[in-house]
Amino acid sequence: MSDNNKKNISFDHEIREIYQERNAKMLIPKKKNHNYGFLLSYILCMIVSIAASISTTLIVISWFSPLISSTPISKVRPVLVMPENSLAGVVEKLSPTSVVIFAKQSPTVKSPTWQQSYLITKALGHGVVLSSDGWLVSTTEVVNDLTKKYLVAVSDGAMYEVEALIKDPSTAFVYLKISASNLTSAAFARFSEVNIGDTAVVLAATTQSTRRTVLENKITSHDNVGVIKNTTSLIKHSDTVTGFYDLTNPLPKDFVGAPIALLNGKVIGLVASQGTDLRYIYPLETIDIVVDGLFSTQEIKRPVLGVNYVTLGMVTAYSPADLGLPKDGALLVANGNLPAVEAKSPAALGGLKSGDVITYIAGERINGQRSLSDLLQQYRPGTKLTLKVWRNGKESEVEVKLGEIVNKAQVVVEVKK
Repeated sequence: MSDNNKKNISFDHEIREIYQERNAKMLIPKKKNHNYGFLLSYILCMIVSIAASISTTLIVISWFSPLISSTPISKVRPVLVMPENSLAGVVEKLSPTSVVIFAKQSPTVKSPTWQQSYLITKALGHGVVLSSDGWLVSTTEVVNDLTKKYLVAVSDGAMYEVEALIKDPSTAFVYLKISASNLTSAAFARFSEVNIGDTAVVLAATTQSTRRTVLENKITSHDNVGVIKNTTSLIKHSDTVTGFYDLTNPLPKDFVGAPIALLNGKVIGLVASQGTDLRYIYPLETIDIVVDGLFSTQEIKRPVLGVNYVTLGMVTAYSPADLGLPKDGALLVANGNLPAVEAKSPAALGGLKSGDVITYIAGERINGQRSLSDLLQQYRPGTKLTLKVWRNGKESEVEVKLGEIVNKAQVVVEVKK
């Protein structure tokens, strides 16, 4: 190799070393390493893990669900859904219709006005609203003297003086009139709506506030004869209603005259004592028969038949011998000096006699559930009725036209308007 060639090779070698050294000193940015493979692997692992968890949960639920469903849950917070026929519902309906009755007291001049307020402990009893313009009904246990003056407190505590009073000629009810407006009137239950064993709700004012005390009770029986002390007590008059409902538990004395209702809010009647425990209800089922005259002419009109009778279902059930009479019906009998059939009465004009047994009134049978008096109170005076009558072993039909008995309002206070 010539000397020139050797020099060229050496020169090339030097140039390469110089370029390598320069390149090593240059700042060349590093290329980013996108590790997509690792990211995909991580996502795949997560998906598999979630799927495995779901599968495990479903297996556990399917395995233990029979055990879980059969285990009673004792500590559950219930969600309260208010049914239509609830205690709270009936209280809401009944409270505005309830009134409290007081004997009017003379104000004491020396006493401060706030001391002249009426105390609830001095209340005579309660009543219920019949009309929005101030007609009320209570019992003779509460209002026993129509010559006295009375005050009525309505549901909001407002006091009104009683203007007029009417005694019902056929029942133990007394009707009162006050100068009020926009009162809430009660709805009343019919006989067919009341059953033995039904829950009854009664409310009364027992504290010095407008809030009412509420009690629940049960209806145990319906007595259409009244209190029986001896056999003479079985004799009733056709034009007097003596039936009542019995309650399971006696009520406090300050509940006298209070309205008592079914769970649908309809008033059965007013609480009464019958001279003993306060555990009876005087039913208001026939109130619609009298309200027309009460509102228009301030009169109470009741139908009249004019007989004394014994409800046979009350005696045949415990008779040791065959009486030779129908099992059910109203046997017309004298009551001491009072004849079985009153002279010139609708019954006498229809041809009824002592010893007759009225078995049906307008197709409705007289039995242990409904007495003759109860059935008659369904009809207005002047109504023509067909009676089915048993006499000497034979049954025939008799037509009668009901008479009327009228009691007019007695004005006790002249109210300036």
